[in-house]
Amino acid sequence: MAPEPSPDHIVALRHWSLPGPRSVDLASAGVNNTSLFVGTPAGRYVLRLYGQGDPASVHYEHGVLAALTAADLPFAVPLPVPTRDGQTFARVAIGEVEVLATLTPVLPGTHPDPNNLRHVCLAGQALARLGQALARIVPPAGRAQYRPFGDLRRFHPLLDDPTGVVVAIQGLGEHDQRQLLAMVADVEEAAPSLSTRLPRHIIHRDYYAPTSCSLARRFRPCWTSSSLGRTCALSI
Repeated sequence: MAPEPSPDHIVALRHWSLPGPRSVDLASAGVNNTSLFVGTPAGRYVLRLYGQGDPASVHYEHGVLAALTAADLPFAVPLPVPTRDGQTFARVAIGEVEVLATLTPVLPGTHPDPNNLRHVCLAGQALARLGQALARIVPPAGRAQYRPFGDLRRFHPLLDDPTGVVVAIQGLGEHDQRQLLAMVADVEEAAPSLSTRLPRHIIHRDYYAPTSCSLARRFRPCWTSSSLGRTCALSI
């Protein structure tokens, strides 16, 4: 269960110059991050606490967001609010753990309906514009949190043996297991060569209804450091 707002969250906000009075309410807690809404007389913000972030990956993420902000897109991206010392993130103590934190303005909008074909079409158009913009970005300083798709055994820190994962699937029939193992073997054989030969650029790797929001007829992506990565341009 996600933690409730605590005094530590209020203390964390001292890294930013925000007018009072302030309110803090839990927004969501995902696999990677915890987000809280911060209300102030100047507007609403999102305080984001990184569960798995490190300075290099956060610098990379913020460099991409800065480049997209300058790319004249038809939708806004959540550019971090600078801290009192001019940084894009702060190190804050939550209980006995030090985590990285960012503050961004709340962007208006609601999650699209994945069963609404019009929403899906508009979201696809937004993703296309985003992909074109990302393809033109020079990779910034730092590094993406996850590796490129080319090496399946190094793609995610929790997945170092894709064949072992297939074998461990409970209830999987022998025929289906053989098919999956053959597919994994084919991908492992082809992926390294493709990833070195095909064009490479940054993509948004986590784009679906909960990671996008709509306002009237416009759609915009939402961001996590884990959603940004480099892969071959033809990957889907």
